[in-house]
Amino acid sequence: MKTTEICEIDLRRQMVRAKKDAQGRQALNGIDYVEVDEDQLSLRVYFLGKAPKPISEKNFVITGGQRITDIRVVDIDVCRASGKDLDDCLTVRVNRPGDFSAYTLRIVEIDQHGLPTNRPLRGFDRRFAQIVFSFKAGCPSDLDCLPKSACVPAPLPVIDINSLAKDYASFRQLILDRMSLTMPDWQERHVPDIGIALVEVLAYAADHLSYLQDAVAT
Repeated sequence: MKTTEICEIDLRRQMVRAKKDAQGRQALNGIDYVEVDEDQLSLRVYFLGKAPKPISEKNFVITGGQRITDIRVVDIDVCRASGKDLDDCLTVRVNRPGDFSAYTLRIVEIDQHGLPTNRPLRGFDRRFAQIVFSFKAGCPSDLDCLPKSACVPAPLPVIDINSLAKDYASFRQLILDRMSLTMPDWQERHVPDIGIALVEVLAYAADHLSYLQDAVAT
């Protein structure tokens, strides 16, 4: 999830909590987050305020899943907080646990026949009337994660760079001094060697750039 989207959700959550009715009571509600018990048959739903009254298991709909679908809510138990500023929670019990895919828990209105509809429950913010969760969120993972290396690489030696190098010879010597510290095993100094050839090409390019730098300054 992007940072801007997270900030927008947090801002809307604050607006839901801050909206009051004419009597000074919280006008909107919503689902804050969901926790799944170890048996994966109970969901603890936390609200952005007090639990709605009245509410029953018919107001809850769970959709989603790939291998295991048609999960139904069989019972609910409201745990109301005693403090005025404390949020309520609600325990939702389902008929069976889901698979490893994502599920959506929605709180909806029921029609005149007692069947759930597609409308969010009255008084619930449309954004927070549903939440995506996983039944396997607390399960241990058998993924082979890359372990952290216990061998911290040794820091490279601090190089005392000669800032007075301005010509081909001094640049060549500067590069060789650097190579002797970073690659101490390479001690070849014969002119036909490919390493020496690369050093001299770099020294020539540095000498050319140094000449242009002096010309521009002059």
